[in-house]
Amino acid sequence: MINLTATFQAKPEHRDTLEVHLKAMLEPTRQEEGCIRYVLLNNNQQPNIFMFQEQFASQNAFDQHCRQPYFLNLLHNIEGLLEQEVEIQFYTEL
Repeated sequence: MINLTATFQAKPEHRDTLEVHLKAMLEPTRQEEGCIRYVLLNNNQQPNIFMFQEQFASQNAFDQHCRQPYFLNLLHNIEGLLEQEVEIQFYTEL
């Protein structure tokens, strides 16, 4: 099982655009065979911060996700929209 978060901090002037691009990931990712959980959250105190909580059945399922055209398009489409690099953290379920 692969558990991770991916945090995105938008430049203030690009917040709404980033939200559109991130929301576009929800439906296709949730339909992936190995996707167990894929949720997009928005920080209540800092509305320019978004976080995906992700859970995939295996490393292979996660790797397949990272090769999907819509994932690769996201990486391209968010260029210049972020305050800092995307922060990805992996977790172990206890």
